[in-house]
Amino acid sequence: MTSSRKRILVTGGAKRAGRRLVEHLSASGHAIIIHANSNAAEADQLCETLRAKNPDTWSIHADLSDHSAAYALIDQAARLAGGPISGLINSASVFDYDAPSAIKLDVLDLALAVNLRAPALLSERFFAQADPARDNCIINMLDQKLWNLNPDFFSYTLSKAGLLAVTDMMARAFAPTVRVNAIAPGLLLPSFDQSQAEFEAVASRNPMGRPINLDDMTSTAEFLLGNTALTAQILHVDNGQRLAASARDVMFDARPAKGNG
Repeated sequence: MTSSRKRILVTGGAKRAGRRLVEHLSASGHAIIIHANSNAAEADQLCETLRAKNPDTWSIHADLSDHSAAYALIDQAARLAGGPISGLINSASVFDYDAPSAIKLDVLDLALAVNLRAPALLSERFFAQADPARDNCIINMLDQKLWNLNPDFFSYTLSKAGLLAVTDMMARAFAPTVRVNAIAPGLLLPSFDQSQAEFEAVASRNPMGRPINLDDMTSTAEFLLGNTALTAQILHVDNGQRLAASARDVMFDARPAKGNG
């Protein structure tokens, strides 16, 4: 099913997986609002590049750890786009290392603020401004880790577990005006100090024996945005990675845990 044209806000849309989502959805003809915080310059540059083919492209800056900034973002995006937002992809995320035996309060607070509280507030406001005559869809970006738990990245995982619950509860509360779905990807891109070779080795440790194609993740997002029968669905784009139980996070392989905090 092809999707009708939407005005879509993509948080964290300047870099990594968020950027690929923006590029794909812009090429498909959707109006796109690219959110960024610390990568504001990259968001502005990406916006200018995409406008050459899709003039309905804007960039917007906000610190999602600030609850007031997060809550205001939907209305700001709607003003830029000239009408209600009909698609929201909660892609922005922080990913810092801690463990249950050594919880870092700053890591925990930031993960809960950016990965959980901000998507919840954005979704609340998205529902309030949604046009009930249109199809409206929220996509939350989760992680296959939730179905293959290990202690690594404790605060990050906890925040994503909360977002899984948000997806279910808001799908129930927002129907029939807004559909709420999620994507749970496996390892998509190198993290921290991983070399490309290290990444490809660990990213292939799944039942399919190969890294995930980022285009499969972006096409999944477009499918969810366009299929009006889907709500409260979690689509696992992970090459079956969640089926391969591991005592450690897959990115570490046999190396000691290492984060950036």
